[in-house]
Amino acid sequence: MKKRKSYSKIKKVLKDKKIRFLTPLSKIRIHWSDGPKIYNNAKDAMQDMWKRGLETGERHSSEHSLEERIQRASPWQLVGERQVINRESAASEDANQDAVNWAREKLQEFRR
Repeated sequence: MKKRKSYSKIKKVLKDKKIRFLTPLSKIRIHWSDGPKIYNNAKDAMQDMWKRGLETGERHSSEHSLEERIQRASPWQLVGERQVINRESAASEDANQDAVNWAREKLQEFRR
């Protein structure tokens, strides 16, 4: 009974997402889009749900928040404020105008 009760939060999330599942005896069988899978305990089922993007509201101490995982996965870091390009010089204005004209010409080729 205790083992079946440990699946309660998992079952609630699956019901909300309308994912079919069965709890025969002390196991849980979840029918995913790629086929059914049987889990022997709630921990394994929760870990697979997290991998598939479903949240149960509980996390083990080894798990990290989504924000922490994103920060670790992202190769970039915010260094400071954006630098504003000084466009007062005539040379940069000419270069910008040349780029605008070139882009217009290229886009004209795609017009039908």
